[in-house]
Amino acid sequence: MNAWKVPLITAMLLLFCSNIAAIENPVTVQSVKAEIVITGNGEITGNLGSREAIFKVISFSETENQKVLSLDERLEINGKTIRGERGQDKYGNSYAVFKINETGRFTYRQEALIETNYALANLQEYDLSKKIEQHNEYTLPTEKVESNREAIRTIALNKFDSNSWLQTVRDVTEWAHNYLTYDLSYYPETYSAIETVENRRGTCDEFAILAASMLRVKEIPVRFVSGITYGQQQWANHAWIEAFNPESGWVPIDSTYGEAGIVDGTHFYMGAFPDPTDVADEISVPGGANATIGDKQVSVSVQETEQFSGILGIAAEDVSFKANQWFELSVIVRNRSNSSLIVPVFLAPVEGMVIQKEHKIILLEPLEEKEVKWNIRVNAQLQPGQIIKSTYTIISLNKKLKRKMEILPGQQTRGEAEIVLNSILPLVQGKNLVIETELHNLGPEPGKATVQMSNGATVSETVTVEAFQTKTVTITVENYSFQPYAVSLQGPGLDYSTVIRVHEGKAIATANKTGNSLIEQLSDMFKAGNLNSLETTLLIAILVGVVVIVFLLKELLTK
Repeated sequence: MNAWKVPLITAMLLLFCSNIAAIENPVTVQSVKAEIVITGNGEITGNLGSREAIFKVISFSETENQKVLSLDERLEINGKTIRGERGQDKYGNSYAVFKINETGRFTYRQEALIETNYALANLQEYDLSKKIEQHNEYTLPTEKVESNREAIRTIALNKFDSNSWLQTVRDVTEWAHNYLTYDLSYYPETYSAIETVENRRGTCDEFAILAASMLRVKEIPVRFVSGITYGQQQWANHAWIEAFNPESGWVPIDSTYGEAGIVDGTHFYMGAFPDPTDVADEISVPGGANATIGDKQVSVSVQETEQFSGILGIAAEDVSFKANQWFELSVIVRNRSNSSLIVPVFLAPVEGMVIQKEHKIILLEPLEEKEVKWNIRVNAQLQPGQIIKSTYTIISLNKKLKRKMEILPGQQTRGEAEIVLNSILPLVQGKNLVIETELHNLGPEPGKATVQMSNGATVSETVTVEAFQTKTVTITVENYSFQPYAVSLQGPGLDYSTVIRVHEGKAIATANKTGNSLIEQLSDMFKAGNLNSLETTLLIAILVGVVVIVFLLKELLTK
């Protein structure tokens, strides 16, 4: 009997869209009704004999936020039509299953009418000092989410030290959103959490992986969602995550777009998995046959959309300020619901305007009102009597608010430097600890800042930050210890101190896959960084030697 070969093929989604004009600002969209068509192809060669090839394609699942109004899935081969049967994987995701009993080229087509409705969930607080008992399998490190490694644990446990579930999710989402630069050249490869920290670039997979790694260190269960969404003026395949809250259930988080607690209605959900590498179509053929799967094409035709309403109130005023000087723009945001909210608030950039931090993510308690501020500046040489008239725009869940803005003539003010800390990040690189700080000088004069780190011995660096510029300062300690390091920053307007610790990595005591052999578990530990290549080789060699000795003894005793 021939053994079955089961190659796993992850199919690339090449997405095209229609009816683009129907969606101007996705973040304001609560629900979408759309027709989605997915097409693809493949080929089976060789000899099937009397057996079947089984082709499983990820399909659309119903959730509390998504309805599948109609679904037709079929495959064509040699002029014959095969209807897809509904199946599920071990994670509960839906698949179309095609049973093929002949060789040749085939095409398949999935037509779905989908309606999303990302209505406001009952988002509640949870104290992370109490272990979350449910879904522990989604807190384990996986192939791309190396949440057991020192480099990831050191960032997570220094930057996100709150026991508030809501605050942690807000902080992680905002940090991942701001830390990474979206870069399509990183597609279609998927990079791990450590690679992403080093690269500081990626696409939606990397944004999701980075946020997931931080949350899993905090022992918050996280699963990866594969689907389709709208962004950058086109529909595209997309990945985001869901984090589990014992009081609220699975909560969507999209750090690519800075959405947490609630995502916009353009998110079409297909499945949720422990790791991005689990997202795959699958074809199995008997021995003697081979199979390949081509890329996918997806088209989306929007029929209806509905905006968020009644969730937020935003109040802003017309403003007037002088050119060549910093101005503090203030907006009032009100939570009109009886649920906590984590919402993005975005100041749309205007040509010629400098914004210190345009995208903010804020946490609002039920019915809370909060003031949100931006430092803005317009550099322009205006003659007396000249005025620049424009508008500024605030965008959030159910609002796109425009207000008037006028810029008056203004001279460069004289004064001292004013240095602020944008970020501080502990990076474990091999056996070295690198403290990376980003400083921003808001003042009109250059200023000197000193970054100092001590743990018995003291290491310091003094730099000049030019007027209105940012500067990154790094301090490296070789052969770090696990004792706390005192870090301080001093400069004009800057007086900051904190304590940073390197947090040891964790061995994977429970393998991600149940029933793995000891050799497979050792291989997993090597991939996760808990064993080096020499240690792994020696241990496997010893195990193989023991197996051989036991086998020989058994043979001798039975003779």
